[in-house]
Amino acid sequence: MKEFVEAAVEAARAAGEVLAAGFGQRPEVERKGPINFVTEVDRESEEVICRLLRGRFPHHAILAEERGADRDSAAEYRWIVDPLDGTTNFIHGFERFAVSIALEHTGERVVGVVYAPLLDELYVAERGGGAFLLRDAPRGPLAGGAHRLSVSSTGRLLGALLATGFPYEPGPETSNQEETVAVLKRARDFRRFGSAALDLADVARGRFDGYWEGSMGAWDITAGALLVEEAGGRVTGRRGERFDPEGGYIVATNGLIHEELLSVLGARAHSHH
Repeated sequence: MKEFVEAAVEAARAAGEVLAAGFGQRPEVERKGPINFVTEVDRESEEVICRLLRGRFPHHAILAEERGADRDSAAEYRWIVDPLDGTTNFIHGFERFAVSIALEHTGERVVGVVYAPLLDELYVAERGGGAFLLRDAPRGPLAGGAHRLSVSSTGRLLGALLATGFPYEPGPETSNQEETVAVLKRARDFRRFGSAALDLADVARGRFDGYWEGSMGAWDITAGALLVEEAGGRVTGRRGERFDPEGGYIVATNGLIHEELLSVLGARAHSHH
């Protein structure tokens, strides 16, 4: 497993350098159009990751946001890659964006790495090995080095701090505005920070007590889901069923508020049918 973790970290750091180099180029964005610019940076980041992973593990499959899936679905190992999570933040000059790299072995999450280059935050989780935040430089209360992560101890939705996100093109099926209002009535407060991978890392760290979001790609949430699990939290689908990264819906909490959050989300879901 060690070689997989090392490869994921190496790929995430290399991709992070690409993103950091492209960050803050917003004046050009206006001329070329922000989407084209980001697609370039995105693609370059993805190329770097895929080249490194392919070079080391030629028989592994890769599912990446920009290029889609390899045809080799029979592979025992599959990497799931988001070369830039938090695109809107990136375009607008907010440092909250990340590279997300996960590895599945016969369908089970075994490695998760989330790297936010401008925040100097490298999150690493290994199935059965815990979740860690590694930083290069001392920053605020945290020194450089590795910090073991554990979820918060908040026991009730009241007073909990939650995170969510909104789909780019909300339709009747995907809009979570009503859910958000329902949760707000119970929890009082939430954040919408624009990077699913980092929201999940913050649940693992105990900053957020929970996070939920629908209409996600597997690349957004697979690594982060393992971070939460390895930090002692709970990750499920919308109704408490086993979490499926390709199901598009995730509820991740410290475990203690999980049932309460599910019941609020469930009440919203049922009122539609």
